[in-house]
Amino acid sequence: LSGRRQLLAISELAEEGGGASHPASDLVVRSVSSFPGQMMGIFVGTRTAQGEPYTLRMIEHRQLRPDALLLVLSEDEARPQGLRIFGLTPSACERDVAYTLETAKGVFAERGWSTMGALMFSCTGRGPSTRGASEAFDANTFLNTFPGVPLAGAYVNGEVGPCAKAGVDSTTVFRVGEASLQGMTAVFTIFAVPRPEPSRPLLRELTFGDVNVAFRGVLAGL
Repeated sequence: LSGRRQLLAISELAEEGGGASHPASDLVVRSVSSFPGQMMGIFVGTRTAQGEPYTLRMIEHRQLRPDALLLVLSEDEARPQGLRIFGLTPSACERDVAYTLETAKGVFAERGWSTMGALMFSCTGRGPSTRGASEAFDANTFLNTFPGVPLAGAYVNGEVGPCAKAGVDSTTVFRVGEASLQGMTAVFTIFAVPRPEPSRPLLRELTFGDVNVAFRGVLAGL
C-alpha cells in the first residue's frame, strides 16, 4: 500500500450491547448468513464517535483472512471506535434511497430552497432492472419525491462521490468532498437555490402634498 493509506487488521469483534467477542471474519460470515433475501453486497460500517453516521465500505473476499478482517483507511482517517456489518438487499436499497431523498426534501423546505434539477449516477447492480426490486427504483424514487424536477444521469460501473454513509439525518444528508470510487451506490447531485424574496419598490409614489411637506421641511432647516 502507498503512504496515503492505512491498513487496519481487526482480529476480534464484540457483539452489540457488550456481548462476547468473536473472530472478526467469522462474525462477518455469520452476519451475512443471517440476512434475509437476495444479497447484493456486504458493507462494513465504521464511525469514530457515538451518534455519527457509519461510513460504508464494501467487503471483498480478499479482506476476509482467517485471523483478521482487513480495512483500508485514508492517511488522515482516525481509527474507528465503532463497527457494524450492513447487508445490501433490494428492499434495503429502496428504503434507504427513499429515506435519504425525503430527508433532503425536508431540508430544502426548511431552508426555503427551490429545486432546479438533479444528476444521478447509480450502479448497474442497482438497476435499471434488478431482481427483487422495482424498475429503476433510484430514478423513480427521485421523480416521486421531487415531482416535476428534471433528472439526468446514467447507470455506471463505479460511482464517484462522497463516501456512502448509513444513519444520515438532516445535518449530514448533504456533504462536500470525501470523494471516492465506490460500488453498489447511487450518487445524487441536486441543484437548489433560495427562493427569491418579494421585491420591494425602491421608490414609492408621492403625492403633491408629500412633496410640499418635504419641501417646507427643507426650508425650515435652512
